Amino acid sequence: MKNTYILLFLSCCFFPGGLQMQAQDVHIQKKSENIVIKEDGSFVRNIRVQVKASENPAVYPIFYDHELERIEEIEVFERKGRRLKQIEEPIIATRDVELDVIASKRIKSIIVPPGDGAVINYAVHCDELMYLSSLPLFSYRDVDTLDYTLNVPSSRTLVRDIIHSDALRNFSMDSVVTKTGTRWKIRLTPDEIESNPLSLFGIYRNSRDPLMRMIFPPAAYGRDGKRYLNDWYLEKVNTRRGINKTVATQVDALTEGISDPREQMEIIYQYIQQNFKYVALEIGMGAFIPRHANQVFANKEGDCKDLSNLLSQALNYKGIKSDIALAATYNHITDCDFPSLSSADHVVCLAYVDGERFILDPTDPIHIAATPVQSIQNRTLLLVNEAGGEWIEADGASPEENSIEYQVSLEGNASNLELQGSFEVVYGGISGNFLKRSYATMAPREFTASGTVHYESVFGNQSVSELQAVNNKNDFSISGKLAVNGKRFDDANSEFLFLDFVPRLFETIERNQILEGTHFGSTFRKRVVIRVQMETPFAAFEPREKNYSAEGIDLQVRMSSPSERVVEYSYEFSVDYQRADKENLERINKGLEFFKKTVDEPIVLEKKV
Repeated sequence: MKNTYILLFLSCCFFPGGLQMQAQDVHIQKKSENIVIKEDGSFVRNIRVQVKASENPAVYPIFYDHELERIEEIEVFERKGRRLKQIEEPIIATRDVELDVIASKRIKSIIVPPGDGAVINYAVHCDELMYLSSLPLFSYRDVDTLDYTLNVPSSRTLVRDIIHSDALRNFSMDSVVTKTGTRWKIRLTPDEIESNPLSLFGIYRNSRDPLMRMIFPPAAYGRDGKRYLNDWYLEKVNTRRGINKTVATQVDALTEGISDPREQMEIIYQYIQQNFKYVALEIGMGAFIPRHANQVFANKEGDCKDLSNLLSQALNYKGIKSDIALAATYNHITDCDFPSLSSADHVVCLAYVDGERFILDPTDPIHIAATPVQSIQNRTLLLVNEAGGEWIEADGASPEENSIEYQVSLEGNASNLELQGSFEVVYGGISGNFLKRSYATMAPREFTASGTVHYESVFGNQSVSELQAVNNKNDFSISGKLAVNGKRFDDANSEFLFLDFVPRLFETIERNQILEGTHFGSTFRKRVVIRVQMETPFAAFEPREKNYSAEGIDLQVRMSSPSERVVEYSYEFSVDYQRADKENLERINKGLEFFKKTVDEPIVLEKKV
């Protein structure tokens, strides 16, 4: 049996996929965390895991940040009937985790022996209390019961909130005042969710799972968590501010002869956007605190916090007031509406010119000042400043501002029943950002190939060629040739024209049904007009209109025959949602079903005698 343990140990060390597979097999009867917050701002998580009986050995993994956390006091016990027998030399593998955005994560993998069950005890020590910013109220493994105990000293206050609480089962939370502080007890039956490498280290994306966000302000702050996080972050950032002569000289050269503050802002912003490489490398508190502005400038690279801090310092140098703000992007587990490090996954720069506030994201290569930042539109930001911080809401765009206009002209071919012609689509606002990003980062030939594949999918796998793109400041347009096959059928008296090749409602989503959590990129209004010139005259028909309307979504479809040889099909679609969630999912999918029925029914054209 020991040889089996050794083989399992080696699989953990050298085959990460094997580790995840084995870890999913662990069925935990109960997991308990007794978290002790100390007066000096450090904390300890004392964890006890009770593993159920199993016929096979398995692996229990401990994921941690070795720059911030220390794993100590690991104990493993075998259950023998009602007794626990300690394993004197438990088999434990330690390895670094190689992820693109994280450089300080490790896994300790503990072999769990087969038998009547096991108990694992260990402690996680951390000196940075702000790192204790959330408690997951879910599990990556099969867990019957999850218990948390929070011991908060009287010198601090627990401020908390719970997101997605509707998903909680058997949840209870109460507190007891002790001589030294307050003890909070939390118990629940957690749902098992699918894990991914980032979420295992507290980076949650496109998730709708319950999470308790926390902050522990000193007594002097009362329950003002916002001001505490602001002051803490400002103190850290202030040591990374100021620009040297090299940076100042470059900023002066960029703005030489320019006196208008807004123009200066746009020049400096575009310079950092276009000349600095985005590199996300998180090491310990470096996941939250930027590198010094001068270092970022010298290396010509950085991530959102690095580049936003550099931009803010360059603007301040030119006399343009600016700050940085913590934000949560649309794919983060929650909005940044609570003062906790777990609430934010992004940093932006805010500049003030002539009484107007501009949100600037130097890591978004296509963002234009005075327009919404797509990744954080309508999301809450925590502005970090000397006044104690401020909650603000990022601008969003209405569906009318994010327009999509399709014009398609086709002509019939009597010899092979093919339809041939051209199309043009113009994206206004941020509706075409997914294309603008590709256009900005791809070589022309690569973009053309990628765009051809995209529009062939949009037109129901029809043939697209001779694609051309024009990128203007306020819109983005694409034009090309279109050939449609298999959509015309002929008999002696009638011709049948199928229109299921018309551009789908949600251009970037191929599914006929939207899944919960799907992000659309932005709200938008879409208008499609298709004119088909037939070679054989037909009897004109009365215009036909079909409409579907629900809260936040509207679809109007129209079919007509402007002449005896022309069929015109058009639709206008407006969606005032950026994301599909429980509240709007049903009405969105009903709209998709309605649309599919309209395009699946052929138009019957009666031939003129």
